[in-house]
Amino acid sequence: MDSPRSWAVAAACCWINVFTFALVRSAAIVYVALLRAFPVTREQASWPVNLSVVCYFLTGPIAGVLARYIPIWKLTVLGCLGGSLAVCVCYFAQSMLFLDVFLGVTHGTCIGLLALFSVVINQHFHKYRAMASGISNAGFTIGGLIFPPVIQLLADHYGIRGALLLVGALMLNSVAGAFLQRHPPKAQPETSTRVKGDEYTIADDAVQDPKEGDAMIRKCEESGDTCFHGSVVAVSDTEFSDIKDGPGTASEANGVPLQTRSSAATKEHDADSDGEGDDSVKFRVLEAQGSSQPKVVKDHAPGVAIKKSAWSRRRSSLLSFLLFPAFYLISFSLSVILFNMSTYMTVIVDFAVDRGVSKWNAVYLIFAYAVADLLARLGSGWITDRRYLLKSTMMGSHFVLWGASLYMMPLCNQYYCQVALSVLSGWCNGSTLILIGVLFMELVGIDKLGVCFGIATTFAGLLGLARPSLIGFYRDTQGDYEGLFGLIGGVTWGMSLLWLCNYASEWWVSHKKRERSSRTWPKLAAIFTSEQQSRS
Repeated sequence: MDSPRSWAVAAACCWINVFTFALVRSAAIVYVALLRAFPVTREQASWPVNLSVVCYFLTGPIAGVLARYIPIWKLTVLGCLGGSLAVCVCYFAQSMLFLDVFLGVTHGTCIGLLALFSVVINQHFHKYRAMASGISNAGFTIGGLIFPPVIQLLADHYGIRGALLLVGALMLNSVAGAFLQRHPPKAQPETSTRVKGDEYTIADDAVQDPKEGDAMIRKCEESGDTCFHGSVVAVSDTEFSDIKDGPGTASEANGVPLQTRSSAATKEHDADSDGEGDDSVKFRVLEAQGSSQPKVVKDHAPGVAIKKSAWSRRRSSLLSFLLFPAFYLISFSLSVILFNMSTYMTVIVDFAVDRGVSKWNAVYLIFAYAVADLLARLGSGWITDRRYLLKSTMMGSHFVLWGASLYMMPLCNQYYCQVALSVLSGWCNGSTLILIGVLFMELVGIDKLGVCFGIATTFAGLLGLARPSLIGFYRDTQGDYEGLFGLIGGVTWGMSLLWLCNYASEWWVSHKKRERSSRTWPKLAAIFTSEQQSRS
């Protein structure tokens, strides 16, 4: 993981996204071109590309399940080929229904098979996941830089049907990138202190078998060295939870490394267990010479499990993440991000032309949005990777800025103001979107990430079904997009408040855990001191 080949895979994901999402990123151009080519309302003209986006999201759960049985790279090849050919067929379109079926449903379903790139990134990266996610997602933005003016130029010369044929042919270039996704590296063992199923998983460099601890003690005793003193301390699971959740790095709490047994034997034995198990476990305490803190080793007999409760067994199921409130917060954030982006990319040209901006200057607003989006996807990941900002703080602050920019767009008629607001919106879009996959990964782990991401995109797809009706209501009925921008700006502000509440909740939980840890460690230290005095 994090190897040179991993970066090549991230670049391949970027390459695929450049071509396969060309029409999605050029929705505003297609939307206006369809208004001119067919005698339809704005609501009807917005359906083909909107259906493509909705079907892309709704296919996510299916792709997540298929990925458990079919290699992701094969699904990617199928999606690239099917999506490209569906766009080419639109050359023969004579009605909006034809476009709804092929440009909307067929094209969207095929590119929906590409919704697993976050899984691919997390398979190949550990340390630089946010940065790699930014590179992968940058393909959307690069396509947004290239294809809107290209499609506008092709539509002016060959009409929208000829433009769709040529763009579909260009999209076939995406197939080449799928073959770099073959042979993902072997998954590395989990290294966090997060409770995982029925065992506590601790950092690799802190794992120590109890037998190894005995061998170390015997070796010191045979050599006459007093480098280690051993004792066994009984600590309840509640106290261990306090120790585990206390402040410190992944491999230590309050400066004391915590070690546990491997979970393999535990899981094997627990399959035949139906009891609740003892509520206390033994810890072997090893004091190293020159060390100010002892080592604590969870010490139980081989094959004896700390049995899981019904709650633990339920958490270990495939859909256990549906019980986590954080899943819904991240999912709704993804829905708002994608709805804002898709709505802006659909109506911005028509919106700008309504305010007296020329057609090509309106196209450049998409360009400005895409440039800022690209810079954010490539350059904002280091802010959270290096912990300058917490991910929750990053999400909340950018939702505030994004909501403000959307609300101000109908209030600013000058072109340079629209460019500035497009840049701000694009930056907020890219900065928040690249964190979604990372947040899901931290919540559910790599094994469930595909299904988790698929269900989250379903929420986004269902929300997207309302977009054509909103466009028709505000533009066809009310005569202006002002109400639409005010609506999505207000919803975006609402998401910022939810992230603020999440940050406050995280701070409170962390504060309470530190308090429990400060009460638990004196007890453990007293037991350890008593054992040492009895030995002497």
